[in-house]
Amino acid sequence: MKYMDAIIAFFGKLSKPLLFLYCILLLIAIGFLDYLAKDFSFAAFNLVPIFLATWFIGIWAGIAISFANALSYLILDVVETPVHPYFLVHFWNAIAELVFFLLIAYFLVELKKSLLREHELARRDPLTGAFNGRAFFEFARREINRSRRYKEVFNFAYMDVDDFKSINDHFGHSEGDALLRTVSDTIKGNLRNVDLVTRLGGDEFAVMLPETDHKGAAVVMPRLKSLLDSAMRKNGWSATFSIGVVTYVTAPDSIDTMIKKADALIEKLHFQFAQP
Repeated sequence: MKYMDAIIAFFGKLSKPLLFLYCILLLIAIGFLDYLAKDFSFAAFNLVPIFLATWFIGIWAGIAISFANALSYLILDVVETPVHPYFLVHFWNAIAELVFFLLIAYFLVELKKSLLREHELARRDPLTGAFNGRAFFEFARREINRSRRYKEVFNFAYMDVDDFKSINDHFGHSEGDALLRTVSDTIKGNLRNVDLVTRLGGDEFAVMLPETDHKGAAVVMPRLKSLLDSAMRKNGWSATFSIGVVTYVTAPDSIDTMIKKADALIEKLHFQFAQP
């Protein structure tokens, strides 16, 4: 499994033009070996460049390699048996090969889409659609490493929904679920695509703002809290929000340290900012 991950990581890092060139060269090499082998066919190995092109570049690359594969098969077939009582058989065989390769490319694309959907669902909170704790730890780890490497500043905000339990108790879980979805939608709808919105569990949310300094967070987070308060009033909910925000100019020692620092700043009904 470790070797497979290393191979996938290697091909994933290659530029698309370079990988496409590798696929063409591999296709030529397989065709040459097939020609030299005579009685032994290397045709099954033609699936390798199709897989690489389709999986790591895209469907059009897979289609192009499939056509190149079929053309290669046609040339080899004609060279090996130049005199055939039914010459059109060469073309029929090449077309059959092409259809087979195109089907393989199509199934690879669908398989990749399915795996990506499953991966995305595994990283999402099913109730709110926000990222879950697993995704948060992945993102936070990358952001901390990036901050250490490039000396990039980032902000981390930890948020509690106050009085959530009493709303759940008085109005039922369906109303509490609606409140959490509203909170998540409001936060996601008013931040950048690069920002991370996470429901860590219960009524706790976390927000990470990459490449945002203290001044930026001091503008964004109060505005976000104002929008959340407005959404609560609009729906007749008494919930309020406690938010702790930490600006990291220097990366924290660990994710747990980052969470504890922001959590310690929380005071009901207003913000606490810190800049380690």
